[in-house]
Amino acid sequence: MLAFISLLFVCTLFLSHTIAGWEQGLSVPLSQWRDGPYATFGYLHFALLSLCMLLMLLLILPQRKRWESLATGFMVAMFLIVLVTPSQQVFHRYTSYVLFASLLGYYSLMTWRLHSRWFIAYLACLLVLTLATSWHSYGLWQKSLVLFMLLLMNLHAFWLKRNRQLHQS
Repeated sequence: MLAFISLLFVCTLFLSHTIAGWEQGLSVPLSQWRDGPYATFGYLHFALLSLCMLLMLLLILPQRKRWESLATGFMVAMFLIVLVTPSQQVFHRYTSYVLFASLLGYYSLMTWRLHSRWFIAYLACLLVLTLATSWHSYGLWQKSLVLFMLLLMNLHAFWLKRNRQLHQS
């Protein structure tokens, strides 16, 4: 289900950028899509990301991993605050920065706990994303990071489901 919703998000993101024009679309952060002529896409993007975040929380809670549940719950709360606050407010920006820092920190710890190779690959991907997008705009960097986080969430969900199946058999 998470993979399907993630795929829907990627398709709507592609479609919205195709309709709005790639140059303009790439430079605009996700939250500002809600403010312009393509507000429907902005709200759809946020609805799909909200579902992804909630599904991750629902996958983690039964695992009874306290710190992961608390961290994911915190990130869901931060995302919901970003969702309901106007794009231009300072509180919205600070909350989005806290959310990104939390996601980056969470997956840094998750990959570090798995093995150093995964942590190094994770850091290398972040570096490549930053170098590849930082000269264009914040909007492009943000969207590339969101897509990377969706990929990590899907890998994490796959691992959680696999782990649960191994423990049940």
